[in-house]
This record gives sequence, structure tokens and C-alpha cells, in this order.
Amino acid sequence: MQAAIERAATLLAEAGAPVEDVVLPNEVIEAGPQFDVLTSWEGARVLEREARDHLDSFKPWNREKIEFARTLTEDRYLEANRILAAARASLATRFDAFDVLLTPPRIGEALVRIEGVRPSPFNAVWTQMYTPCVTLPLFEGPNGMPLGIQIVGAEHADDATLANAAWIDRTLRAALGTIPAGL
Repeated sequence: MQAAIERAATLLAEAGAPVEDVVLPNEVIEAGPQFDVLTSWEGARVLEREARDHLDSFKPWNREKIEFARTLTEDRYLEANRILAAARASLATRFDAFDVLLTPPRIGEALVRIEGVRPSPFNAVWTQMYTPCVTLPLFEGPNGMPLGIQIVGAEHADDATLANAAWIDRTLRAALGTIPAGL
């Protein structure tokens, strides 16, 4: 995955895009566990009747979320929302200097077989931050499965993020030639 990000960054820099490493604010990094609180709490509320009557038929990962939500209090849910709001405000300042961020969409290439839900911490953080994302599956991993890069824009900057992602896609496709490109 790192090789795909580095290759894309190099090709974009060669095409004239300003590229530099960005360190996420600590508030964003430390907010990670709050997302489980938020999604578990809200998911349990949405699926309340189904969970009450059919929890035994839920997939294990969904059952775990419901069971976790049952351990939470409303105060804990509200605290998670406050922490996430502070993280969003902190991240917004990074977009004062950058149009988009280039990140991995997941850890490694796509699965050869779907055997469950693999954690996707990169997508989780951007969902938490309310940022628009576009994944470009331009590369191929060691198992011949897609390996993408993700373009992340500022909150409420959907149109600009899509425009930047379209330029990045065109630029990388022209530089790479064959898609998916091997690493």
C-alpha cells in the first residue's frame, strides 16, 4: 500500500502538483475509538426492534456492535460526539494549506474472497471527519487484486474534491499507462 501512495505522489509531483507529507492533528488520531461509540450507539437505535427480536441471526460483527452499544450510556455517546467535533475542527485547519490529502483507502489490496468484514481504519477516520473521499483503484497488489489510493477533501468541499480527484485520475492514468498498474 505504501508503495502505491509513494508512486502516486511522485507521479503527481512530476506533473506539477505540490506534494508534501502532512501530519494529522493529534485530536484526529486520538478520536479513533469514538467512532465505534458513535456507530454502535446509532446502529443499535436504528436496529432496535430487529436486535430485540433477531439478534441471534445477525452477522457476528453486527451482533458485536449491538452488544457493545448496550454497554454505553447516553453521556458516553454525547462525549464521543464532542470529541469528534473537536477533531473535525482541528482537521479543518489542515485544509487551509492543502486542497486534498492522498491516503490509503484500506490496509493492503482487496480480499481475494470475502470471508468477513476487514477493519478499514482509513475510511473510518474520514467518515468520522465528514470529509468527502474518492478511491481510485489504479494499482494491482501481489495477489492480482485492486489496490487503490484515496483522495480526501475538506468537509463541505465535495465538488472541489471530485474535480481534484478527476485531475489526479487523468494524470495518473496518463503516467501509468496500463491500469491496473503493478508495483
